[in-house]
Amino acid sequence: MKTDKINPDHYHPHGIITHEPIEIMKSMLTPDAYRGYLVGNVIKYVSRYDKKNGVEDLEKAKKYIDFLDNNKEFITTYTKVGDTIAISKRRDNNE
Repeated sequence: MKTDKINPDHYHPHGIITHEPIEIMKSMLTPDAYRGYLVGNVIKYVSRYDKKNGVEDLEKAKKYIDFLDNNKEFITTYTKVGDTIAISKRRDNNE
C-alpha cells in the first residue's frame, strides 16, 4: 500500500476523518492570519523543493495554493521573478 505523503494517515487516526487540521486552523485564526498561514506554507515548500523533497514539496505547495484559491474574497497572484515567487493579493470586488 502506497503512503500518501501529501495527506498522511496520521491526520486521520483509525481511518476516521473527524476534522482536517487545515479546517481547525481556519476556524481558530482570523481570515488574514489564515491566509498568512497558507502563504507561509506555500513559500516554505516552494523555497525548499530543490533541496529537500523535490516534486513532493511542490505538490504540498499546490495543496496550500488550492486552499488559498478557495478563499474567493481575495484574488491571489503568483509571479516567478528570477528564483523568487512573488505572491500578491487584492480584494475581489466582484462578489
